[in-house]
Amino acid sequence: MDERSRHRMFEDQFLQALRARALVLTRGKLPADDVEVEATPEGFDALRAELARMEVYDRDVIDSLPGAHSVQLRFTRRALGGLLRSTVSRLRARVLVPVAELVNEQTPGPIGREQVLDALAQYQVLPKNQRPTGVVLASATGFSEEARRLVESVNGPTLVLMGGRADGGWDVSMPERLKKTPWARLFELETQDDRLKRLMYHLDQSKSLIDSRGVSIAELSEKLGIPAVATEALVRRACR
Repeated sequence: MDERSRHRMFEDQFLQALRARALVLTRGKLPADDVEVEATPEGFDALRAELARMEVYDRDVIDSLPGAHSVQLRFTRRALGGLLRSTVSRLRARVLVPVAELVNEQTPGPIGREQVLDALAQYQVLPKNQRPTGVVLASATGFSEEARRLVESVNGPTLVLMGGRADGGWDVSMPERLKKTPWARLFELETQDDRLKRLMYHLDQSKSLIDSRGVSIAELSEKLGIPAVATEALVRRACR
């Protein structure tokens, strides 16, 4: 599979998983009881602008690239006995892609700070009543450390960054204040079965260490990118 196809698959899977997660959590797990998902133009607009900057106007190239899809998830809840619905939160979601590298068939690296800031700037020009309260940006190649630090420093909507891991998991960066709310669960796109598969993969890759000195929970936790407590519970489940 080439890089363009891999990024397109990542984009489709991310947006589908986020929508499915939102639908599940509105059944009593969030301070909202419904979610409306609609396509938005910022993904395509950003892709077209970047290609114009590169002086690439080939329609086939545009159609072959990921990054054109973006959505808004509008969370609502019933008011006045169901007669009205009030908006609780507006979340914008899209996948950032390294356009130049994909066009030039180069190996892409993590998304940097400036590209994240450019993406956020698109929402600042919207009318106030349309601006999101939260933005989640994903990347198949992850985000640089400078970009990840933005989740605690940017003004405006709450920012969440979700980078795809090589083992199929997620590196999620979000503000500390968000971690203490029910909304943090929205970005837990990985099921326990998914985590178990990743654990078995890493155990298989560490066969020689297991046979010699063993592998600690701390080491597995680092490989999986999840807390040690969650890793230990996963190991116990795998041993049943």
